[in-house]
Amino acid sequence: MLDSLYTTLFRPSEAPVAPPMRVAWGIWFTLSLLEAMSLAGALSLGPGGLLGLLVLVFALNVMGWFWLSASSNLLAQILGGKGSAEPTLGAIAQAYWPMILLAPVSAAEPWLGMLAPLLTVAIVFWAYAGVVRAISRAHDLTTGRSVLVLLGSGTAIGLGLLALLLTPVLAVLSALG
Repeated sequence: MLDSLYTTLFRPSEAPVAPPMRVAWGIWFTLSLLEAMSLAGALSLGPGGLLGLLVLVFALNVMGWFWLSASSNLLAQILGGKGSAEPTLGAIAQAYWPMILLAPVSAAEPWLGMLAPLLTVAIVFWAYAGVVRAISRAHDLTTGRSVLVLLGSGTAIGLGLLALLLTPVLAVLSALG
């Protein structure tokens, strides 16, 4: 797992297209743990609260990872990609490694001042650039098509969430009318 982190951050051209799935799960667990620790500290929760937040954050991260990977895989194949689901899952997980740097930036925020939000945005863009590169490598697509896949996946995720929110409202309205 540490080798995956090192190559992703410092030698991205040498990183494998997709790490083994155990590494991908470890990436999401590590990122979820750091995020849960940050939230637990901000909310002044104890160890029990940290454990509850860890379970919640990990579940949400995994659902988002699966949804992004599934929609990216589908759209990449529509655009002529040659990859499959498992390499897409691993490649997208590996692309999110730079998000580990959000924890030290958040911890150093009092000393960084106005530089902290800029570093946060830079890290997020770094991760999204990694996702584009991961889709490109996993499906043998051009960078332009990979950007279209990522934008399309984001749109699909947004429409899916909107549908999840509107379906109960429409069911209630149809039951009343």
